[in-house]
Amino acid sequence: MKKFPTRNFILLMLWLPLMIWIVGRTPPHTMAEEKLKTMVSDLDFMFKNGAVLSRYENAKTGAALALYKVDASTWDEKKVVMLKDYLAAKGWTSMEENSHMYVMCKNEMKASISRKVDHIFVNGSEKTAYLVSMEFNAGTKDYCG
Repeated sequence: MKKFPTRNFILLMLWLPLMIWIVGRTPPHTMAEEKLKTMVSDLDFMFKNGAVLSRYENAKTGAALALYKVDASTWDEKKVVMLKDYLAAKGWTSMEENSHMYVMCKNEMKASISRKVDHIFVNGSEKTAYLVSMEFNAGTKDYCG
């Protein structure tokens, strides 16, 4: 019978708590789906007041992500401020504000709303768009918690 080397035992004892810590911090899939539903629901102002050029939504074990590009011809700085105020009324708290973006948090979720247009390509033609993203993961739990 082989001996279990002391070195392997020490590595196992260091690795095991790390894995337990990582698994404990990883949000379950159901929580990520719930957060994504909240994100999409809270952005209904944007959907009603601007043309969304690109939309990506995904929830999986450990994370939820919603990325949107809103056509600048239907959206402007005034509507960006209105969206920020609308989110504040829905419980989002302002965390950071600079000349390029607003960053807000709600229930360990993070929203970033661009204040400047970005140039993107849609179906081969260049357009200007405002970028809006919302995310939930272990990092946003730390940032927003």
